[in-house]
Amino acid sequence: MERLVVKRFNGNNHHLTVLSPQILYGNHETFNPSFMHKYQSMSLNSCGGLLSFDDFNGNIVLCNLTTQELKHLPPSNVPRPPGITRTISHGSGFGYDLKSNDYKVITYMLHYWEDEEGHYLDDTTKVELYSLGSNSWKEIQSPHSMNCPKSGSAFVNGSYYRMACLDSGVVVESFDFASETLSSFPLPPNIEGSDSAFHLVKFDDSSLGAVGYERRSGATKAFELWVWREGKWGRVYGVANLSHVERPLGLRNGRLLFLERKMSDHLSHLVVYDWITKELKKLEIYDYPGYMSISSYVESGFALPDSRPIN
Repeated sequence: MERLVVKRFNGNNHHLTVLSPQILYGNHETFNPSFMHKYQSMSLNSCGGLLSFDDFNGNIVLCNLTTQELKHLPPSNVPRPPGITRTISHGSGFGYDLKSNDYKVITYMLHYWEDEEGHYLDDTTKVELYSLGSNSWKEIQSPHSMNCPKSGSAFVNGSYYRMACLDSGVVVESFDFASETLSSFPLPPNIEGSDSAFHLVKFDDSSLGAVGYERRSGATKAFELWVWREGKWGRVYGVANLSHVERPLGLRNGRLLFLERKMSDHLSHLVVYDWITKELKKLEIYDYPGYMSISSYVESGFALPDSRPIN
């Protein structure tokens, strides 16, 4: 049964909260895995019963909360460009290749060239793919693109989606885990009369969604939901004007929109908006502003190879 995992940050450490299937009325359980304490910043991805975490330095961890197992991925042995002075991670994606029955992780590494005083000269992006089955890395040919921060990502029907910045502008970039190829397509149109941002979500088991919302910083923001089907975007729900919410975090059942509501400079909490009933409900889950993220989670007995206990 699908649940939601919320990654939270209390100002010192990251921790995880798993929401019960009855999200609006059920209980939740909080985990405090010790491996997360050494990372200043970690992003969260999921696929089935496994969670994937990565940090800015390219360290990646796979985790099964059901079996309480943990696996640190080996460092990539993909050759680095000669002469680089600094490397940072621009995120990773996690998914399952149905063709080869293999979990895979795709990473986007940004390599910098700097002069002796640390001034920027040039950079390049390398896309690398890890296979859990072979426990090995390889390079994936790709355009020079950069991830758009806080724009969401999703694994849907064998592909991983994220927003990327290309020379031609911001697009949705797709990676097919079976064919191991990258492609891209445009974003939905902006909310009429506004400058919109977008957050990618999983709409259902076969469709990608995108939540559009206004960039303005006022007390009320407009939100709408789009879905990508048969090579085009279609608007599912029209504009909803919501008060005192900062940004979307995710979607469940194609109708429950999770959002971050900022209460102060040091505290925010999770709220959920039902597109059908138009109800906005507060959940008793709090976080440091700007750090909260959510992902789906399904209990699984899958045994991670070469794993160790979470704690």
